[in-house]
Amino acid sequence: MVREDDHFITWYKFTEDRSRPRRVLLGARIGGVYVAELILEPGAVAGNHYHKKTNSIFLVGRGKIRGGFERVDDGERLDFTAEPGSGIMHLPPKTAVAIKNVVADKTVVIFFANRPFRSGDDVDFPIDLSLPDGEFDDAAEVATPIKRYRFQHDQSKPGRDLETAKVGGVYVSRLTLMPNVISGNLYHKKAKVILFVTSGFVRFRFKHVKSGETREFDLKPGGGIVHIPPYVAIANKNLGAEPATIMY
Repeated sequence: MVREDDHFITWYKFTEDRSRPRRVLLGARIGGVYVAELILEPGAVAGNHYHKKTNSIFLVGRGKIRGGFERVDDGERLDFTAEPGSGIMHLPPKTAVAIKNVVADKTVVIFFANRPFRSGDDVDFPIDLSLPDGEFDDAAEVATPIKRYRFQHDQSKPGRDLETAKVGGVYVSRLTLMPNVISGNLYHKKAKVILFVTSGFVRFRFKHVKSGETREFDLKPGGGIVHIPPYVAIANKNLGAEPATIMY
């Protein structure tokens, strides 16, 4: 759902799904990509299903999860614990999943997919989360049901940490800003970018390089997703007293 088409940037509202206890699913569609934030209360479990056609990638934005994954066709299984910085996981079709929040605060898991998460594509499949952790084979990963992409860190600028991973032809980044730190002040000539805030309170300023038009607004978690086309410069500042995180 488009919240506002502001001439050169587009702001997409999240839809909110509270149909299941102790979890909230925020979702938005941007072109052919479906973005979701799954917010789990302490001890809450989500999943216990697989998708027949949906391809998705996910990462932990905040907190920690215990995850169990099983390839439906051959029963190959992988269990692991993940937190921010653990990388991006690719979840292909016909791979059953269950995840549990294992910390005393809310955990946020971020998904990107090629289909809606409530499309009737899911099939119930119980997963036992009591099994011990396994290990990724980052070199081959032939036997594991999901694939992990590691983040590359860029801490070359003070007060910020930029983590980036390439998944197919898409680059996924997470920018962590310390309080009062400004980042950006650049534009892309060809790249199209979407962004949203997963923690903290961030002020964004946009300027169209060719027309000179500007826009400025603040975003918090759940505030929606902004699409930025080429030739739009961006700067962002953490206005809060704690580190802020932005997904790109």
